[in-house]
Amino acid sequence: MDLKDIVAVSGLSGLYKSAAQRTDGMIITSLENGKTTFASARVHMFTPLDSITVFIEGNETIELEKVFSEMKKQEKENPVADAKADNQALKEYFKKILPNYDEEKVYFSDIKKIIKWYQLLDAKGIINLDKKADKAEEKAEGEEGKKETKKATPKAKAAKDAPKTTTPKATKAPGAKSTVQKLTNQSKRGS
Repeated sequence: MDLKDIVAVSGLSGLYKSAAQRTDGMIITSLENGKTTFASARVHMFTPLDSITVFIEGNETIELEKVFSEMKKQEKENPVADAKADNQALKEYFKKILPNYDEEKVYFSDIKKIIKWYQLLDAKGIINLDKKADKAEEKAEGEEGKKETKKATPKAKAAKDAPKTTTPKATKAPGAKSTVQKLTNQSKRGS
């Protein structure tokens, strides 16, 4: 699941894929109908889904991606609630998904929005727990490849083998006083 290219746009319903960014806005593609349009930054605000968090107890937050993952894991034993359900049903469903969510800071409108987004992303095949595991493996392999590349770089090896040089430290002549000592002595004489 990669949510960095999926954005919520203020003033527009649904979710959008960021097609391109411009200095005065963003070209977006609707996930619902596939239409591409320009959204002006003067009128709209863009929020990438990977930057959204949900408040949990203790003034902490949890990433939206983790909430979606938990919803996917529990889908069989705890089917996704209808976003049009009454507030009590939504609260009970969300409490099963995220038992420690902060009920004072997470409103029913937030829960409805999260459920709608989940349903849309799941229908498009974007929420997939297997992809997350694959992504972690790719990241580990990428880091391992970087280490091997660093070892093989001749420049890095030459720098490692080069003799270390040090710069001599400044020494003070015997009997010379530092500026602080001179000022201290002058202030004592003036008193």
